[in-house]
Amino acid sequence: MMRAWPVLPLIALAIVVSFVVVVLFTAIFFLSNYRAGPLPSPDELQLPEPSIVRDAAGDVIARLDPGAVRSNIELDQLPDHVWQAILAVEDRNFYEHEGYSTRGIVRAFWTNLIHGGIRQGGSTITQQYVDIAIREVPRTYRGKLRELAYARKLENRLPKDEILEYYLNAVPFGRGAIGIEAAARTYYGKAATELSVNEAATLAGMVAAPSRYDPGRHPETANERREITLRGMAEMGWLPDAEADQLIAEGLPELREEPLVEYGTNAYYLDAVQQALAEELGDEQDIYLGLDVTTELDVRLQELALTTLNAHLADVPYTGAVVSIDPTSGAVKAVVGGRDFRTEQFNIAIRGGNQAGSAFKPFGLAAWLDQGRSLEEVFRAPAQMVVNFDQFPPYDVSNFGDAGFGQQNVRQATLTSTNVVYAQIASEIGPEAVKEMAIAAGIDDTEDLVAVPSLILGTVDVTPLDMAQGYATFAAGGERHEPRFIRTVRDIESGQVVLDAERARPDRAMQAAVAHGVTDVLVNNIQEGTGTSAQLGRPAAGKTGTTDDFRDAWFVGYVPQLATAVWIGNADNTPMARVTGGSIPAETWGDYMREAVASLAVEQFPEPNWDTLVPRSPTPDRSPTPDRSPAPIDTFGGTAPGISPTPTSGPDLGPETDEETTPTGEPTFGTTQPTFGNTTPSSPQPEPDDSPTTRRPGPVETLTPILPG
Repeated sequence: MMRAWPVLPLIALAIVVSFVVVVLFTAIFFLSNYRAGPLPSPDELQLPEPSIVRDAAGDVIARLDPGAVRSNIELDQLPDHVWQAILAVEDRNFYEHEGYSTRGIVRAFWTNLIHGGIRQGGSTITQQYVDIAIREVPRTYRGKLRELAYARKLENRLPKDEILEYYLNAVPFGRGAIGIEAAARTYYGKAATELSVNEAATLAGMVAAPSRYDPGRHPETANERREITLRGMAEMGWLPDAEADQLIAEGLPELREEPLVEYGTNAYYLDAVQQALAEELGDEQDIYLGLDVTTELDVRLQELALTTLNAHLADVPYTGAVVSIDPTSGAVKAVVGGRDFRTEQFNIAIRGGNQAGSAFKPFGLAAWLDQGRSLEEVFRAPAQMVVNFDQFPPYDVSNFGDAGFGQQNVRQATLTSTNVVYAQIASEIGPEAVKEMAIAAGIDDTEDLVAVPSLILGTVDVTPLDMAQGYATFAAGGERHEPRFIRTVRDIESGQVVLDAERARPDRAMQAAVAHGVTDVLVNNIQEGTGTSAQLGRPAAGKTGTTDDFRDAWFVGYVPQLATAVWIGNADNTPMARVTGGSIPAETWGDYMREAVASLAVEQFPEPNWDTLVPRSPTPDRSPTPDRSPAPIDTFGGTAPGISPTPTSGPDLGPETDEETTPTGEPTFGTTQPTFGNTTPSSPQPEPDDSPTTRRPGPVETLTPILPG
């Protein structure tokens, strides 16, 4: 008892304050009641217009309309479990109260007092309808009093069933669906009269926050709300406990909604815009109503990308994706995520992911140069070899077609896409350096992006949007702009700016010399490497990629003004018939880009200025190997980082240049390396493309060899 006495004053205070609050609300409520005018019926409600979308030129290209035409339905037409589900989660005492809940008001008052503002409204079904009907209710105490006055007057004028019917025909369910009938058709493709108990419970659970509890976008939170609703129905005696348990165990009902974008050339871009709007505006905004959205879409490039892709897929059963980005701003100009949105609604361009294969190697090349290493350093290039890594088991790696190249420098290994050389590069700089550079360039840092030996060979799943952004960073001289679909968003009714995505300052992802060095090699790759099918007749840089069993084929490249990624494969990830990155993807990229940039001025890429490079310290666990000698002059302009014509005339790069490693157990090259000058050593010609890779890196202890496809 001695410990409990301090609590008593608090309890007394709570009781007194609660009583005062109720008295004040009641008094002001009745004083205000005479001022409340008539409320419109659902047929008379002024609902927000569907959101409109404009292209970069400001022309309207679509409405974000879910396609479910709003229509009213009478309460007695609905199965009882539909309205019961709503009341179970929103207002269990609806048929007992007089338009407001004293308990709810007190609870909301304390919550708002603690948080210093209106956080909770304690609203009944009647109050919610008032809020929908008059729309301009402010989130203030005066606004709540006005809402109470209207609610009381509505209760005096209409029977409960009619109020509930009004509410069911006016409440928003997200995705632009207003009312239970539109919601049923939007999410389940059926009339509200056909909704099952499980479907009704799922929709009822969404009312509190439609976007947050959207079963398609947030299944976990939607499922929690569905369970709360079903338990509430059981507690109210509207559903047997055993049936509630059975429905809870069944999980969310299957969605059968129609696509929420208009079909046509721009469908995949519009799909991406919807995703971007949801991410930018959050769960409180129904993106399908009342917004005027200006995007970065270039309708000419969008149509060109779609038609070019389909032209190259006309005689094969595969699908594909194309994404184009302006490297100078991050503006996404075109998005194609399949052949036709009517039949392929999963947008491969921005969702899921596929292994990049050798198209990922430029990120490893950038990490190599970032540590002050040379394009002319020479490696063994047999058909197959075991490469040792610190902290990883020996890695068995093979080249495409078991092709051996004797010895190659880094530039040559990029042009022939030699896996064994790039595995040795990863061993020397460390897989973590490859991962960090990829993320810096723009690859999404997902849980699949793991720093393992095979990462440099492209065993991580990436989207075409990821790859287009990563290569756009090279095109921009190492500056990374976040990809941007949306320019501005305004409220249609007020004209107020909701979102203004002004050009943000770019991030410095890598040193300019590193980006220009990668570009220098990738230009050469289109000229005489695996990407010759992508030649444009103007300076262009790019890289092919092909994965194990020909499941994925890529070409990603750029000119200074536009970066584009092309992916070809099967939607179910089954193998293709020997489609490599140098075939359909490179040809598609070339045909598309030739026309896409035809009206743009021909710009030269800057040459790498190695004098400006500040070598980054290697990964701490790299052990020094002092017996690598300086390599020859870079024959494609300038001197590669850390090298010089003679060992004594190169720039002093400090101790970092000595912190190199040769894989344990592998032979070193002594103190001399062959000088290639303007010629290359005799070696097999490059394969039609590059090297297929294993589908996934897997756990470290179970790394499997990369074998030819």
